[in-house]
Amino acid sequence: MPIRIEAYTAEGILSGSVAWPGHLRDALEAAPQVTVAGAIFAPLDGRPPGPSADLSMLIDELVVATSDEPLPGLVHAAWHAIVIEAGPYRLEGELATLPGFDPGRALTQPSGTFVHLRDVRISLLQRPEAGTAAHAEGLVNRYLVDIVESDLMLGFFFPGARMEGAGALPPKPSAAARPSAAQLNADAPSALDAPPMSPLRASPRSMAAPSRRRVNGGAHRLTRLGSAAACGGDARPAAPAGGPAAAARPHDRARSPPRRSRGSPS
Repeated sequence: MPIRIEAYTAEGILSGSVAWPGHLRDALEAAPQVTVAGAIFAPLDGRPPGPSADLSMLIDELVVATSDEPLPGLVHAAWHAIVIEAGPYRLEGELATLPGFDPGRALTQPSGTFVHLRDVRISLLQRPEAGTAAHAEGLVNRYLVDIVESDLMLGFFFPGARMEGAGALPPKPSAAARPSAAQLNADAPSALDAPPMSPLRASPRSMAAPSRRRVNGGAHRLTRLGSAAACGGDARPAAPAGGPAAAARPHDRARSPPRRSRGSPS
């Protein structure tokens, strides 16, 4: 099914139809050029339009494209007013973003060459008295945009464009306004200006007295060692008299008479 198209290029305006089964955006993103059937080209320099013919159009030279069909977009969108200067045209419209969109934290980059706008009004920068063309929707080549003015930092969508208005970035400080290394060192606090450090204090746990069990055990071992040294011996306990055999012999005690078994004669 042919799609009606009105293409705004740097040289003029091309009107005709494009044979494509889907949407206009898919046709413009699919190939580096498209063929416009029954095209009428109106130059911007004031010359009269040429005769109707089939013309080829390069996508890289296309600034804005509009169509009579509804373009697919975001279902739940927040619309932001935007003013764009691209090539010889000035565009006013609204750009859709997701609710809560933050360009500084966005992880995904816009894909494709064209950005969808609604309520588009197109005029000539050099000849604003020539009038304004109004369209319900339009596709803008985001790589051909020179200046963007909006209430949000929308340079995320237009790489290389200069931002103006509330969404513009603050200017970078010049080299003369930047402090030198000597000024930074002079402003930095010195070690002599630092407050004196408080002396270290022992914690109550480290000052606690050792336990009685440990003290008594240590004193007992010292007493045994001291007595052994005074006798001229070592700290090992002395072997019992009589040698190892005496140590292994049981204590002397009276032996009890053997017990009689049951049934034995008395």
